[in-house]
Amino acid sequence: TGEKPYECKQCGKAFQFPTYFRKHERIHTGEKPYKCKQCGKTFSCLTSFRSHERGHSGEKPYECMKCGKAFGCPNNFQKHKRVHTGEKPYKCKQCGKAFLWPSYVRKHERVHNGEKPYKCRPCGKAFSCRKSVQIHERRHSGEKPYECKKCGKSLSSLTSLERHVMKHTGDGPYKCKDCGKVFNCPNYLQCHESTHSGEKPYELSICQMASRDPSVPEHGGIIAEVQVYLGGVVQTQGGESRELSNQRRRRGRWVGRSSNHPEVAAAPAALGTASPRH
Repeated sequence: TGEKPYECKQCGKAFQFPTYFRKHERIHTGEKPYKCKQCGKTFSCLTSFRSHERGHSGEKPYECMKCGKAFGCPNNFQKHKRVHTGEKPYKCKQCGKAFLWPSYVRKHERVHNGEKPYKCRPCGKAFSCRKSVQIHERRHSGEKPYECKKCGKSLSSLTSLERHVMKHTGDGPYKCKDCGKVFNCPNYLQCHESTHSGEKPYELSICQMASRDPSVPEHGGIIAEVQVYLGGVVQTQGGESRELSNQRRRRGRWVGRSSNHPEVAAAPAALGTASPRH
């Protein structure tokens, strides 16, 4: 019927089933009744708890019939199947963007409304995503609950572990069409593919040096989030500023990390800019 008789008294959100309602209430109360015996981590949701335990054991009982990829979490398995079908049934009401999973829609909607309901307990920093605050809090605690079985390295998140394991196996979700080499990050693949095409899309106007790498490390990392040099002060897009060191000023380095800053035109011409080549 679509009726949602269970309403949260704290935020007004309504639910169709009492189990979902009780799970939601734990967001407000902070209750986490499920505890991992191996690392002591606690969870508010039984499904999340069981998926976490599989991270320790390495068990992945859910296997995709199309590509053979296995998962320890049933939700992740369901999301993965939509990669093959292309199905994105959940849409943002404000911009119409479609998503594989309802949690992705809720996360995305916070971009529009600016909501950040999850706060770090040690420092108070707010996040729009629960997983982000959990990973952030491990910076304070030093907790690294995910261990690589190949080399013993410990990592703070399951995503980091999965990417790390790819280094051992040589597997990766992003594959080069020319040579078949695989990568665990789309940016790495894009940079690699330019070695086949010979394309060098980034140019530094001070020396006309062209590069395939958008970070251009030997020139102070000019591309990725520009900080504009104005009168010895570096100004960032967020309005923050800091004094350049005397050493950097003598070298004439313009340390920046983005090419779309509104004040790029105001930077001294002698320092140059990094921009895509045409």
